[in-house]
Amino acid sequence: MPDQDKEHPISPDIVHFENVLDRLVYVQTISIRNYADKARRVRIAGPHGPANKSPFSLVYTPTTSLAPGLECVCDVHFVLPDPDKAVASALETGIYRDRLVVTFGDNEQRMEIPLTASTPQGRIMAVPTAPKRHRVAGRDVQVVPAPGAPGLFHCRLGDVALNAPARVEIELRNFGPVAADFELEAISADDAGEPLVVEPKQGRLGPDRRAAR
Repeated sequence: MPDQDKEHPISPDIVHFENVLDRLVYVQTISIRNYADKARRVRIAGPHGPANKSPFSLVYTPTTSLAPGLECVCDVHFVLPDPDKAVASALETGIYRDRLVVTFGDNEQRMEIPLTASTPQGRIMAVPTAPKRHRVAGRDVQVVPAPGAPGLFHCRLGDVALNAPARVEIELRNFGPVAADFELEAISADDAGEPLVVEPKQGRLGPDRRAAR
């Protein structure tokens, strides 16, 4: 986050509440400073939300104008909504989004402040491995992220003997605070090659747990 200055008069310029839980109120204070050489009015619009039912709320006392160099503050509150009042997309992803719009003077400067909140979620990732020699075949075996394809990993089996099965172990780790399910799919880079087999194809990992596959 940049320091507060003429180009960044709002701090913080992004509001994010992570791992939000039910029946708690989350609060973030925002500072807005007037860096102009004249007094300017500051207006804050939002949160907008669908049908004006945003789980975010703004606590702010409007000012007539803000003298040069002075600041005003506002608070953004978030309360996790009941499932029957939440947007379907938020229930599916666990991420709630909204925004504030800050306007300085007579539309001289207009800035948006993204608002997000996320419920606790599992984050299962394959852990890249360093090259190591296979003790039987003497080949280099490595698991690396696929370039430009988040969630995909290359399993490098190295030199493989004809008609000899090759095997690589992938370590999965859940970096999230809650349990999560995983599903693996093998995609062969060579359509003419032998099919790849993944065992097991799916499972569940608890928080801060790992599994070798």
